[in-house]
Amino acid sequence: DNLQKTKRATTTFQTLNTSVSFYPRTNLPSIIVGYTRLNNTNGLSPIKDPTDSTAYLSAINDVTNRISTQLSYNFEWHYRHSVSFSFVNSARDDQSHANYDIDNSSVTVSSGTRWLDNLSSSFNISMNSSKVDTTNFDYVSLSLGANYSMMQDRLLLAGSLSPSFGDYKRTSIDASALYYLMPNLTVQFQIRYLNYDYTSSQYDAITLLPIKLKANDVIVGLTTQLSLQ
Repeated sequence: DNLQKTKRATTTFQTLNTSVSFYPRTNLPSIIVGYTRLNNTNGLSPIKDPTDSTAYLSAINDVTNRISTQLSYNFEWHYRHSVSFSFVNSARDDQSHANYDIDNSSVTVSSGTRWLDNLSSSFNISMNSSKVDTTNFDYVSLSLGANYSMMQDRLLLAGSLSPSFGDYKRTSIDASALYYLMPNLTVQFQIRYLNYDYTSSQYDAITLLPIKLKANDVIVGLTTQLSLQ
């Protein structure tokens, strides 16, 4: 960055992505293992210098290491099914004065079933755990969805219910309808309802406990898409 030379130092961003995939020909799950390294630095010393009191405040020096593993398997048992398991762990080591270290781990299990040629469903569960300094943030998310096509696949209907529990409480209900006016022209209607439970930064004057609040949002959208061929 800093192409306009408006900052004291230029930050260099380095990214390394590697992965190994294994797709067996036999009736076994496929495996993908990945590693990512993110390195950001601007060359300023994160150690406070009495002769330059502002240098360490502008210092950027952090490294994030991320390891991921994913297993996927497709099979038929009365119907066509697909299942997958993924694990991701990332650790951020911040050597600047902010010392903003972050550790995050997530485990996700997903499954999908095709009941009919025009009807399918999906189920996902994700467990997330984060730690920033001495603060932990843990929650579990579920998602149940279905897709249905009709009118010779000209109308596609979709819906999902996605609640989250733990330190992050949210419920999302989504519904959409996509219609092909022409092979290259579609119109889509979407609606989303969101319900939040969260803890306010304000405290109750009597109990001296954080005030718990609720919020609701409704998002409606109508879009068209034209593909030029």
